[in-house]
Amino acid sequence: MSVEQNQTDVEAFSNKVIWITGASSGIGEGLALAFARCGAKVVLSGRDKNQLNRVHGACQADGAVSKNLLILPLDVTDYNSMPQTVERALAEFGRIDILMNNAGLGARAFCLETSMEVYRRVMEVNLFGAIALTKLVLPSMIKQGSGHITVTSSVAGKVGVPLRTAYSAAKFAIVGFADALRAETAHHGIKVSTIVPGLVRTNAV
Repeated sequence: MSVEQNQTDVEAFSNKVIWITGASSGIGEGLALAFARCGAKVVLSGRDKNQLNRVHGACQADGAVSKNLLILPLDVTDYNSMPQTVERALAEFGRIDILMNNAGLGARAFCLETSMEVYRRVMEVNLFGAIALTKLVLPSMIKQGSGHITVTSSVAGKVGVPLRTAYSAAKFAIVGFADALRAETAHHGIKVSTIVPGLVRTNAV
């Protein structure tokens, strides 16, 4: 990356409030480090508080200021606690500029070997959790007249492969949600992006 490109990234994200779910490892951890490095105010969410503390420390070690980092433990399937978590994020930073729905759960098994419980759990984490959090954050973005919502899909959300009937179903679905939401919210000045990574070394199955 050139010095000019790096400077452009810093200017684009400096002081932006960026909320990342699934921030305790993998893609979410990488995003947190990158945005913190750019001077953004980063909200770190995930289920494992110890791992969030580790990522928080890594961001600080990389030059981030502690006051610009907020740990908000969150299970995206716990809809009852979600409104309070959103209120805490808004109370801390006053706004949310970018919501990164990155929390995810993998599953690898043939269809006949995959229980309906697994199908439901994968859908809850990869699809419904993102929808629920987006619905709670969206009103504040509409009020401020700006915002950017992202969802993390996968190449498996574009092409189905063996052993991935549960995962692909959820990742295809989140693409459809994002496409429809983009059309609904464009006139409010809100952007919606779908991230489609390939193979990434994470803790996911």
